[in-house]
Amino acid sequence: MKKTLLAIPVLLVLLASNGSALASESKVKKVNNLDDEYQVELTYEEAMQRVSELSGEPVEKVKERYQKENQKKNSLSLMATTSSNCHWIETSTNIPVTSSYQPNLSAVLEGCRNGSFGWLTTKKPFYVGMIADNKKFDGDIRVEVKGSGFNYLINGSFHNRGTMTHQGTTGVNAVWTTTYAVSSSSDFYKSYYSGLKWRAVTP
Repeated sequence: MKKTLLAIPVLLVLLASNGSALASESKVKKVNNLDDEYQVELTYEEAMQRVSELSGEPVEKVKERYQKENQKKNSLSLMATTSSNCHWIETSTNIPVTSSYQPNLSAVLEGCRNGSFGWLTTKKPFYVGMIADNKKFDGDIRVEVKGSGFNYLINGSFHNRGTMTHQGTTGVNAVWTTTYAVSSSSDFYKSYYSGLKWRAVTP
């Protein structure tokens, strides 16, 4: 499926329509000269809204899940999360399944800065998912957060039809695995194994 130049403007319009517009398009950073690959810095409210759009969950449920996942952390961790030096980052990474079909791996992670030094925290990503467009993904996505980016490994298959379910993200420390399942799948499209890949991020 051929991507268009509308990917980034559509993201900004979606955020703006919910009263959480980004300050400017300058926050969007293209990588590898691909129009459908980007990273964008988000506030807490923007991140909640964006994850709601990606996951299909109501914003209230997204916030409830975030608070539940963080309630066991100590006060120091929570202070770091809400620090003005920390923020959310959404990345979109092009996945070359075939020359004509290239879905995106979407991840929403926490980044922090201290002066000119920036890093990604190793806490659980707020969202990791496959934007499969008109196809359905069945398999696992492993993400390992490391400083200024993350390693990822995708292993699964794509189908033209079926019901795709995001079954959640599990893991410990910096390594997290998201699982998708497809029920009533039909019209198999292609198996895909990415091997270990690196995605650089600028916190």
